[in-house]
Amino acid sequence: MITSREQTHRLWAQVNDELCQGVIESCDTSSGNLWIHITGPRNKWVVVCAGAMKIASIPEIKPEMSLNPEYFVGHTVNVVRPTFDEETFWDVEPADAFMSIDYVSMEIMGQHFQFLLQIEKFGLTKLDDIN
Repeated sequence: MITSREQTHRLWAQVNDELCQGVIESCDTSSGNLWIHITGPRNKWVVVCAGAMKIASIPEIKPEMSLNPEYFVGHTVNVVRPTFDEETFWDVEPADAFMSIDYVSMEIMGQHFQFLLQIEKFGLTKLDDIN
């Protein structure tokens, strides 16, 4: 677990640097969680969204329309930030290069839609180096 405030803030900066230059290539919900595959300038990443999740969009998606995770494909990540009242710290599993933290907001931008995801359980892992 990353326990210092300085380490946590440095990690948030790295996450934003990596993800906010990436394009969402695909989404998968077959496991019961939302897996978002992102290709950045240097690496391929998977974001795992679990637990309760709220999604807002501009323009608003009407209640009679179902929100399909494939709507995110082709969009870019604008910002990833914590949404907690009290600062918490990342859990890191070095063996499989997986990091997780509770209560995160992720803003996704596209040509026609903008989405704000409020995620209860946010996980991140690097798949491959591109270079």
